[in-house]
Amino acid sequence: MSTIINSINMVIAMQVYLMQLHFPHFQMVRVKEDEAYFEGWVAGEQDSIDYQLRLYFNPLLPEVCPALYVWAPLIVPRMPSGSINEVGATHAYHTLSNGPEGRVQICHTASSDWDASVTYVLPILKGNLWCIAHSAHMQDGSSISGYFM
Repeated sequence: MSTIINSINMVIAMQVYLMQLHFPHFQMVRVKEDEAYFEGWVAGEQDSIDYQLRLYFNPLLPEVCPALYVWAPLIVPRMPSGSINEVGATHAYHTLSNGPEGRVQICHTASSDWDASVTYVLPILKGNLWCIAHSAHMQDGSSISGYFM
C-alpha cells in the first residue's frame, strides 16, 4: 500500500513541478488529504472579464481526466443574452455538465484521449485558450468550439 501512495505522491509532485514551470501563476491548493486542485487567474482579452480556473485532482490520478471549472465569474455570460451556465454541456460552448454550484466545466480533453502520459499542463493550456475564445465570443457571438477546430 505504501508503494502505491509513494507512486501517487511522485505523480502529484511531478504535476506541481510542471505547473510551476509552465503556469507559475497557478498554485496547488490542498483542501484535505484526498482533495486538491490547481487554481489561477486568466486575464480576459477584450471583454474585461478575468477568469479564475480550477483544475481538480482526480482521486484516480493519473488514469482519469481531471475536471476543469470556470470558478469566477460564477455566471459566465453568453451572446446575445443569458449565460453559458444555463446551457450546461454543449459542443458550441465546449462545455461539459455544470460543476459545483452550477459552475461552467470546460471540455479540455476527451476521456478516451486521457492517459497517464498527459500532464495537467494540457488542461490549463486549453483552459487559457477557452478564455480567449470566450472573449472573442463576447465580441462577435461566434461559437467557442469554432476556435478549437
